[in-house]
Amino acid sequence: MEIVFYRHSLLNRGGDKMVVLYANHLAEKGHKVRIVTNIFNSHLYISSKVKIEKIPYRHKTGTILWAIVNKIKADLIIADIIVMAVLLSIRNYKRVLYFAQDYDVSYYNDILRKGLIALVYFIGLRMFKIPCIAVSDSLKDELSKYSKNNLYVVHNGIDLEVFFPNPEPSLLKLKEDRKAILIFGRKDYRKGLDIALKVISELSNKINKNSLEIWVVGDKVDSGLLPYRVRNFGYVDETKLRDVLSSADLFLYPSRHEGLPLFVLEAMACGCPVVTTKAVSIVTHMENAWVSEIEDVESLSEGVLKVFYDDDLLSTLLRNAFILVKQYNFKDQSEKFEKILEKKGTYENNS
Repeated sequence: MEIVFYRHSLLNRGGDKMVVLYANHLAEKGHKVRIVTNIFNSHLYISSKVKIEKIPYRHKTGTILWAIVNKIKADLIIADIIVMAVLLSIRNYKRVLYFAQDYDVSYYNDILRKGLIALVYFIGLRMFKIPCIAVSDSLKDELSKYSKNNLYVVHNGIDLEVFFPNPEPSLLKLKEDRKAILIFGRKDYRKGLDIALKVISELSNKINKNSLEIWVVGDKVDSGLLPYRVRNFGYVDETKLRDVLSSADLFLYPSRHEGLPLFVLEAMACGCPVVTTKAVSIVTHMENAWVSEIEDVESLSEGVLKVFYDDDLLSTLLRNAFILVKQYNFKDQSEKFEKILEKKGTYENNS
């Protein structure tokens, strides 16, 4: 089967990682796979069997125009943004599949754009009947208000041979006797970086500035924004990420909305306790993570303190987190993903 993943950019985010993982898997299984993208700037491992094709028009406008006017040679075209899935369907009707990694309405904070994207969902899932693979049961439930047909769930997964506890001596030496909180420096509203900064500022009243430092993976966070030492690691490869997660004392992830976040699974697999919100639907409060209401700075701050100073709670969270992540092994999920694609890849001829 000939499969195309269509996206504006291929970078180093969780969504990019899932696209690359599935592209690699499908290519290794013998499918012809292309990733068609406008911007390619990624250190993710991409199989030599996966072809990268650049969109010939520049900027987001070019990506949109190419999707509208181009009839793509492929059995199946996969887009993980609903707007792109609808635009691709204009010239590639019944050959498009929407890979829902989150609910795109949640990307925006204003009512007008939220309403516009909701309308696009109605057009795509209800009117165009675009089949959809959602990365979590909760996301499928959210999308089912537009259509209950052609909705599938394949959970995000991680490679447990890559992510496991592996404290890095140089990182442990770096933080000395301080504790390290890891945060994700991505500025999208839904990721809640602003909430993380508020939580850390709140902690300054309870944790001495010489007893804590903040580690950041992703976009740089200005050290002047926080009362503690800040170490920016930037975007790192999987080996470095494993080392950072294994060496940090806590992962603070106060997201406003999620599909199924890889970063949380990776942290758990590396033995890094997680303090997060109810946006992460797969975790359970005080069983495998500390889970607060969304934007509840006080509860999130309490969670950090509990994880740091309650050894019994920490032991419980770590033990159960290891149990949880075993359910999200990428190898198992990739087989499910491929079976759905093989089924849907023939529906144009059968319609």
